[in-house]
Amino acid sequence: MRRFYFLFALLTGLVLVFACGKPEQSSTIPVESVSLNKTELNLIEGGSETLTATVAPGDATDRTVTWSSADATVATVEQNGYVTAVKEGKTTVTAMAGGKSVSCTVTVTKPIKFSITPNSAELEAEGGKFTVTVTCGTTYHIDSKPDWVTEESVTNMVHTFSVPANPASEERSGVIVFCDDKGTCMPCTVKQKAGTGS
Repeated sequence: MRRFYFLFALLTGLVLVFACGKPEQSSTIPVESVSLNKTELNLIEGGSETLTATVAPGDATDRTVTWSSADATVATVEQNGYVTAVKEGKTTVTAMAGGKSVSCTVTVTKPIKFSITPNSAELEAEGGKFTVTVTCGTTYHIDSKPDWVTEESVTNMVHTFSVPANPASEERSGVIVFCDDKGTCMPCTVKQKAGTGS
């Protein structure tokens, strides 16, 4: 009788094993790493740039990226990686996905004010040379200048100009106008003493 119960229990166990089959394997694929297209970002106040995060592997179950800024008073970040510089300073922007994270150091500086030095030049009647130094954080150009003033060279935003002898018996003057790409213009007045005339 005991042998009968033993065989019955054994058969019942085998039936349950085959009925249940193998335990289900987890279909969740974890995130292994997160990387950014930049680990350092330099912006001027008011500037912006979008960071791009890459989650690996590409078939990870949850590839949602969450963005955050360590100091939002220096730079903010939106949930699409769009970073905006607020004020001068340094902070870090972090992208996190699946428990993995990566950070980018963001340095914010003040914009360079457009200016020229000096803003005037005076030359003798026999002519001569003078220089004008430009300070500009963007691009700029010479918008206009007198015909009798020649730009000889420019190196590291230092412009060298030359003026020939004044053939007239009266003083002459003109303005060299420098303009940046935002439309801000800076004048440099050029005066030359009167010549002897003909």
